[in-house]
Amino acid sequence: MIGLLDSIPVQQRPTYSHQTIFHHQRGPGLSNSVSMLCDRIIGKENISTLELTKLLEKILRKLKRVQDSEQLLNLNAIVIALKHISSSILVSIAPHKFFIQLEEPLRNVIEKWLTNSNLNDDEAFAFRNIIKLLRTLYKNAEHNDFHPSWLFDSPFLNIIATCLTNLSKPENRFFENTPFESKCLTRLLRIYDRYQERLHTQNSSNRDALIQLIDPIVQCITSENYLDSFRKLQSNSLDSKQKFFLLRCPSLFITYNGSRLKSIVNNVLSEMLPKYIAVLNEVVPSMKRWKKSIFPAVDNLLKIASHGSSSKKVIEAYRNFIDSMITIASSPILSNDLSYESSSSETNLIDTANNLFANRISKPTILAKAPGKQLQSNIQITSEEDIKTMPNSGISLSTILTSLKDSTHGNPNELDYHEIEQLLKTIRDLFQNDDMKKELLKQNQLPFLLELTDKIHGELLAILLEIIWSLSFIPEAALEIRSNPKFVRDIENISKNNENDEEISKASEGILWKIIQEPAVLEEKAKQHPKEKNADEIVEVSDVVNRTDGKEEVVMKNHQRASIEQAERVFKYDIMISYCHADKDLVKQIHKFLSGQGFKIWIDLDNMFGPGN
Repeated sequence: MIGLLDSIPVQQRPTYSHQTIFHHQRGPGLSNSVSMLCDRIIGKENISTLELTKLLEKILRKLKRVQDSEQLLNLNAIVIALKHISSSILVSIAPHKFFIQLEEPLRNVIEKWLTNSNLNDDEAFAFRNIIKLLRTLYKNAEHNDFHPSWLFDSPFLNIIATCLTNLSKPENRFFENTPFESKCLTRLLRIYDRYQERLHTQNSSNRDALIQLIDPIVQCITSENYLDSFRKLQSNSLDSKQKFFLLRCPSLFITYNGSRLKSIVNNVLSEMLPKYIAVLNEVVPSMKRWKKSIFPAVDNLLKIASHGSSSKKVIEAYRNFIDSMITIASSPILSNDLSYESSSSETNLIDTANNLFANRISKPTILAKAPGKQLQSNIQITSEEDIKTMPNSGISLSTILTSLKDSTHGNPNELDYHEIEQLLKTIRDLFQNDDMKKELLKQNQLPFLLELTDKIHGELLAILLEIIWSLSFIPEAALEIRSNPKFVRDIENISKNNENDEEISKASEGILWKIIQEPAVLEEKAKQHPKEKNADEIVEVSDVVNRTDGKEEVVMKNHQRASIEQAERVFKYDIMISYCHADKDLVKQIHKFLSGQGFKIWIDLDNMFGPGN
């Protein structure tokens, strides 16, 4: 009789070094009793927690009768059988002593790998299979009260710390000589990475749970192996060594938020920031040839640098990031693939670069040491809330405007119109927030925008006019625009000469309305209802009120004459709706409902670009 384990196709069985096939067949080494129990686990659909618990109890009793030399062979068969069980059932039985007993074989295998580096097939498969099982358990656990808990106990963490220390040494050849086992350890680190992420997001008090691993991780990300892995980022994908040093180790460092964070970061950046900048500047110019697998590695390096440091040496070193930030910002392979709907490697890299610039590079002490540098805007704005929470927004706006001035200076035939477009769109997005408009007025930059209307045309002019239109909703800006007779004449001509360009026509007419027509209308209305000399006179009027007993009573009340006339005045509209046009679909429903109730509504349905109220 052939068991279900024997029926697994060869191509679906785990392979070792792409040559050795691990056969789950009855015969020397594999216990018939264990094999039959594994078949029952695989063959039972929708197995219950109770049924699986009973089978594991039997398996443990059978394993006691297996010779030591054959333990790993049988253990591998059991672990592979458990992979067929639903994750929810596995998590529910994780406290079972079978999972507790996985610690010793895994620890023995890792220690042998460290000392000897040569594992036999059973040992190599145990290394992989146990870790894959642990990953499944942790991935589907809802909290950090994880079983088996030995994975986070000090004795086992000491073994992993030793692994990390050995791998950080430049003379180690583990990745070249034992890539299979190295990949297994990298998978294990992913569990620890996720564990620290949960500690951070859940505001756990046990933030130093993995402190034993932090110093060895620091040794890895400050090692020559890390720098060498980074320099070799020219290939289409990351090899196992690069994944370890450029992805897993930095991620463990980045997710650490324990008591030693400040001192550790200060030490790492004081020693390594100039080296990080050097290797980054080596690889960034080749961005056009990057594959998606490379973006996370660069993203991790920028995240390490984003931690910041109090060291004067480190603060001054940040200015050397500017060239790389400009290259990253201007790369089409990033901007063309940005996604606001979901996370992507490109979006994450832009996000990290923005954070590094806003929190570190945009410090005045750093920008002042970078004369003549142009920073193309790569700030991706998705909502007004993003702008409100943006750090150093005034400095960012000033930097963007300076870049726009530089980009629009010179021979019109030699201007980089793509760069100008990106900068204008960024300013337009920033102006979703009124504080950013007021910041521009504070920096006295409005005259520059008004003068710029002479230099650009077409779509760029439409974006610029939309920006000026939005500014005209600020009274101080409207007054300044109105006081510029040349711009007023120019905008009148633009409005007349661009009737066929819907965007330019709408924006220019909106500006004219705010700076000329609206003030005239308000002035005319004021003339129609002048305040009379005796408007403040107090007059006595009668009013009917309901008493507590339900009867009506005529009473006399004192009112200002002006308030009586105001109440009797007939208005063209009952209600004015002011809204943010991002909510236009909802507002249209409200408008339709109120109109149906007989109210006369004034509403801007032509997308005037006013304050986002």
